Amino acid sequence: MILLIMILASVVILLLFFRKSISELTYLKWLNRTHPEFCAPPEEKITLNLNDFNDYDERPFGTHSYGQIVRIRTRLEELIYQYETIEIVIPELSFVSTSFFRGMFEQTILELGKEEFCRRIKFTGKSINSIANLAVEQIIKNIKT
Repeated sequence: MILLIMILASVVILLLFFRKSISELTYLKWLNRTHPEFCAPPEEKITLNLNDFNDYDERPFGTHSYGQIVRIRTRLEELIYQYETIEIVIPELSFVSTSFFRGMFEQTILELGKEEFCRRIKFTGKSINSIANLAVEQIIKNIKT
């Protein structure tokens, strides 16, 4: 019985925490779009190494759901409003699929648009230009249909 109460209390606390985080982020997005003069200018640049967010040494960056997990773990949603440029370091020995790319960056592309995304998000390390271009085109195509 006590265990059940503790679990329910933990769930309630988590829900309240995420609700607050989501509402603050939604407010930040609204404020940034409607009144950019009230927002602090973003800092210049941040670098994210995908290796830092890889759970397993052998695990490729291959699935849409894993892309979404890495998006959450990197806090990309917040970083696009805090930094002008985000550099993503792709490990040389990794595999990155279009599915993973879409899972990680689809929401950012939808919010920023293709041109702004390409201007602000830079990829270094292993070249994924063909994968990135294909995934961006798929996302843009889904918007139009």
